[in-house]
Amino acid sequence: MSNSEDYQLRVLIQQETIEKKILEVSKQINEDYKGEEVLALSVLKGGVIFAADLVRQLTMPLQLDFIQLSSYGVKKESSGDVQGLSVDHLTIKGHHILIVEDIVDTGLTLIKLKDLLLSKGAASVKIVACCYKKEKADASLVVDYFCFELGDDFVVGYGMDFAQKHRNLPYIGVMDERKDD
Repeated sequence: MSNSEDYQLRVLIQQETIEKKILEVSKQINEDYKGEEVLALSVLKGGVIFAADLVRQLTMPLQLDFIQLSSYGVKKESSGDVQGLSVDHLTIKGHHILIVEDIVDTGLTLIKLKDLLLSKGAASVKIVACCYKKEKADASLVVDYFCFELGDDFVVGYGMDFAQKHRNLPYIGVMDERKDD
């Protein structure tokens, strides 16, 4: 799948469904963090759209910051090699951190990030994801909150991309390969 003629997009999760699920998840997060201040840490680039919608529903005192990590490049499978794992720009010690991610696939990147945050003195680290491929994810990873559990389809939209394209779609879609008639 190298160009737009090789695939077609199919809507998997409508925008309205995403919005409703974010409200449900945010209610649980608000309850769990009642009385606490939270640092919401959005994983760029994909997590920014989900993070923007999620944090507007959170009621606790909150800081929002960003970290850019990548293990995909322009491929559809994670390389396992995490690029950009640095949290030096953040004040971590003693903070409750909520990692906000667009999709958890293998989870290897998040395991490394969570371990790093805890080693820097975070009071707690929890993960919230828009999409979670639970069957594919490393069994040692705990995703505390998620909106949708997915199978193995490669999805785009709502922040998720293929080769930096399709992040702007308001829905979550599947890239189906075109079949020649």
